[in-house]
Amino acid sequence: MIIPKTIKIGSHVFTIESKPNLISDRDRYAEVNYRTNEITIDPSATKQQVEESLIHEIIEIIDGHCEMRLSHQTIKTLGFSFYQVLQDNNLLRE
Repeated sequence: MIIPKTIKIGSHVFTIESKPNLISDRDRYAEVNYRTNEITIDPSATKQQVEESLIHEIIEIIDGHCEMRLSHQTIKTLGFSFYQVLQDNNLLRE
């Protein structure tokens, strides 16, 4: 998967930044900041963790903007499942 510098979700453009120590300090691989429209990803995460986390954060953003009120467990399951389908069917490109 190519991790872009920005991604448009709905009408909003989010920057994607590297942020060290998310895993150790906040117990997560990535997070989204709606105030700054920024997705941050811990650079020490594995390639799989980074890719799956980006998909997870995209689902979080869609959920928030569309007011779907999905549980975090549902978002985790969707992120994991979408990643697995994309990975297993060679749909992720370098």
